[in-house]
Amino acid sequence: MSKVAGKQNMENKSFQGSASFKQGMELMRIVELAFNKANPSADQVDALVQNPDPIYAWAGEIFAKKFDNNKNSRQIKATWQRIYKKWFGLQKDFSDLQVPEHYDPRKHFAVIAAQGLTMNQVVAGMRKRFKVSLYKEDLDATVEHNDRDAKNGDYIVLFNKNIEADEEFKNLSANQLKTVNHKGITLLERLLLEVLYFDRTKKHLDISNGTLCSGSYGSGGNVPRVDWSSSDDELSVSWRGSGSSGDSLRSRAVVS
Repeated sequence: MSKVAGKQNMENKSFQGSASFKQGMELMRIVELAFNKANPSADQVDALVQNPDPIYAWAGEIFAKKFDNNKNSRQIKATWQRIYKKWFGLQKDFSDLQVPEHYDPRKHFAVIAAQGLTMNQVVAGMRKRFKVSLYKEDLDATVEHNDRDAKNGDYIVLFNKNIEADEEFKNLSANQLKTVNHKGITLLERLLLEVLYFDRTKKHLDISNGTLCSGSYGSGGNVPRVDWSSSDDELSVSWRGSGSSGDSLRSRAVVS
């Protein structure tokens, strides 16, 4: 036996001895036995391809894990896992995250904020794809409070699927919204919303108006505003006083 062949044989034996290889072979054996026992027709196989829920149920029994049987839920979690890898170089697993039952991708944007993700990381990922203008460069240091954060774990939040910020909140300042217990978007969530929309469409949100991120504030109670500046071809993050309001300054409400 040649040295090359001997080395390749040793590598193959090492690979076959790995736990992942053994698990994969065992899974293939189980699948083969299941198909031989059930002897599914071509139509039955095609039905499983179109609706894999029975496979999830079967896999859940095999691995003693409950799989998400909601197609929309599985898809949005898979979307965000891909985004975190593609945009931020982070390997995330959101399989155990509970997506609200009322989530409807036709009506809602769903944002997943991962534990430990910073606004500065999001901006860095954005700048690889389009221009971002910040009134204050270090967002993590500038923002002093967020109504929600992922310090203790990943979370998901829903917003109405509006290209422009919610019209019903125009001419309402952060102070006014606070008096009615309004649950507004945070700056991190708004940045991630931009990532989600651009990743899907290669377009931007808030072309004509700006999102008032009433769920966040910085020094002196100033509140972030985010919009797309078509004239400068860039995403803009600026600041407004907590009492500022206007027709083009609008919050986005959390859909609960």
